[in-house]
Amino acid sequence: MKKLNVSLRIKTRDEIIDGKRVTEFADKNFELDVTLNAQMRWEQKFPAQAEKEELIVYAQRVEKHPLKLESGVISSAALIAKMKVLYCYFNFDFPFSDFLAMFDLSLPEYTKTLIDQIKNAFEIINEAASEKN
Repeated sequence: MKKLNVSLRIKTRDEIIDGKRVTEFADKNFELDVTLNAQMRWEQKFPAQAEKEELIVYAQRVEKHPLKLESGVISSAALIAKMKVLYCYFNFDFPFSDFLAMFDLSLPEYTKTLIDQIKNAFEIINEAASEKN
């Protein structure tokens, strides 16, 4: 099986220097694990949701949720749902909260880039899922 990589822009620096916030970001490649291990991580990390639906079904459902509300504000619920999916498709040994801390949605240009990258990641996940069927 070929390796599937997804690039996401993560926060590499976030500190206060001379009273001003200094943030830096960089694109980081993550390898998608589209094997049954992703489903197992889903069951281990999010057991209440896993009881109700499989990871791929959840992914297909939340992919349809817009990340921006009509007001233009980012939907925290939709973002967290999509991040749960990505977290399970990546093989991490750290908590979900640490994964979320890698991102910063306080800057509009950064947020736009990240949203585009998340959409791309879901396209790759859906392609991989349809190839299996």
